[in-house]
Formats: sequence, structure tokens, C-alpha cells
Amino acid sequence: MDKTVAVIDVGTNSFLLTIAKGKVGGFDVRTLHEEARIVGLGMGIGDGGIAPPFKEKATSVLLDYIGISRSYGADEIHVVATEVGRRWDIGWLEERAREEGVTFRILSPEEEGRFSYLSAAIDFGGDITVLDAGGGSTEVIYPLQSGLRVVSLPIGAGVLTRQYIHTDPITDDEYRSIVSCVRGHLGNLLFDRAPRRLVLIGGSAVNIATMIKGIPYNREAICGLVVRYVEMQGVIDKIRSMSVAERRGLVGIEKGREETILAGAVILLEVMRYLSLDVAKVSVKGVRWGVVYSILSGDGLEEVTKVRAPF
Repeated sequence: MDKTVAVIDVGTNSFLLTIAKGKVGGFDVRTLHEEARIVGLGMGIGDGGIAPPFKEKATSVLLDYIGISRSYGADEIHVVATEVGRRWDIGWLEERAREEGVTFRILSPEEEGRFSYLSAAIDFGGDITVLDAGGGSTEVIYPLQSGLRVVSLPIGAGVLTRQYIHTDPITDDEYRSIVSCVRGHLGNLLFDRAPRRLVLIGGSAVNIATMIKGIPYNREAICGLVVRYVEMQGVIDKIRSMSVAERRGLVGIEKGREETILAGAVILLEVMRYLSLDVAKVSVKGVRWGVVYSILSGDGLEEVTKVRAPF
């Protein structure tokens, strides 16, 4: 039996929509529609929580996504929130979703990591380390004999941008503060049993890849592309001295991500440095795809972790 599933990923920086169709009980899934919109909830945080204009934009995008999902005849529509829901009150968004008759769930860091890993393992095999750098948090996920290890760090491109970048272009002191923050959170974490094949997930990774390759922003065009540490460092060196307006004109950058891309790139670079890895592949999937696979096939996670594939 075929089922059409829509998953809306409510993130700190962007809202993502995936609508897919597949047979219940397997991983053979066909994409019907994908969409990403920058909402920037993490940039709209004040003393009273998320500012009204950002709430309005978030609600508008959510309702648009629900409408699009229904136009594709979705049998199920699920809304999942990540760090933005764990850190701030988004009950107003959950209430609106439930009024529309769709499910709404705030994922724990462990659940977020499992879904991200599953989405990458389907494409790249189970013997991988996944680095999912989002707007509000960063997860490092990899398989052990006892199950998946999920390390969640409270650092994301949107959060670090809001916390440390106050001038345009960024100053050297602000840049060093971001680097210091990321290194501080990595601290003395041990990843000695992590597979050496690294897969990057998230909007920052996709944008960095398109900028490295010099191609217009296109998620599908860069799926599986290899990016190298030195190339990522080159992108950082290039955009550090640029104003937000100047970054907006770069080939490969998604509209709306010009403010947060530097912080996102630093997170990716510093985690790769910490893991002593100089090459990675890019996935355009992520949490929402993990949810799709889980709904259509059951969890399937234990089976996927046994998959092996050449890098």
C-alpha cells in the first residue's frame, strides 16, 4: 500500500518541507515536493521571547506548507521542531498546527540525531559519522555496537550569529569569539570510535558546498558532493571581510542565509578539525527525511546501522 507523507521541519533558522510517497514497509520513497524558507526565529529572540513579526512569518509559512501538503493529497502531515522548540516557547505555533489537524512534536536531541542519521545512512551506508549543523544546535551522530551515539551541542549558525556578530562586516574579535565558543563546547569530547567517513547535513553545509563548487544554490545538484577542509577554510577567508550585502551577491548562497553563513561555516570547519578529518560528503536530507523513512518503514534504525557502503 502506498502512502503520501508530509513532514515540516521547524528549525531555528529555516522551515523545511518534504512531501514523499512510498510503499509502507520499505525505504523505496519518491520525492513529490521539497521546499525551504528562511524564517529566522533564532534572530528574533528578545527579552519577551520570539518577537511578533517573526511569529507572524513562522505562522504564515507553516500554514502555506500545510496547504501545499494537502494539495499533494498527503495522508499524514507531521510537524517536528528541533532546538528552537527545546530552548524557547513555541506553544503558539503548536496550537496553530493542531487547529489545522496536524501532529506537532518537539524532538529531543537524541530523536533529532537518530532521524538525521537515518536520512544519511539510507544514501551513504551505516558506517558513517553525521555532522548536522543547524540554526540552533549541532549534532554529531555515529553508530556503536550498543547503538547510536548522539552528541548534541547548543551551538548553531543562528544562535552564534545573534550572540557574537554585532557589526557589519564582522570584526576580528567577533570572529575569534565564535571560534572560541565552538572550540569550548567541543572541549575534551572523545570521538575516537567514530567512523572516518563524514557526512554533513544542514543549510550551512549545502550553501558552503554550492559556494565551493561555484554553482547557483540548488539542493539536489550538490547531494553527495565531496567538500574538503581547505576548501571550506577558503570560503571562510573569502566571506569574513564581506558585508552581508556583499555576501548576498555570491554565487551559491541561498537568499536569507547571508547573515548566518559565516557562523555555520565555522561550526563545520571546527568540528572537522576536531575530528581530524579533511574530507566530507554533503547530504541534502536531514531530520524531516528520517521522519519520512520512519513513518513509511517503521523505525528501521537498527537495520540501517548495519549497512556498509564504499565512500
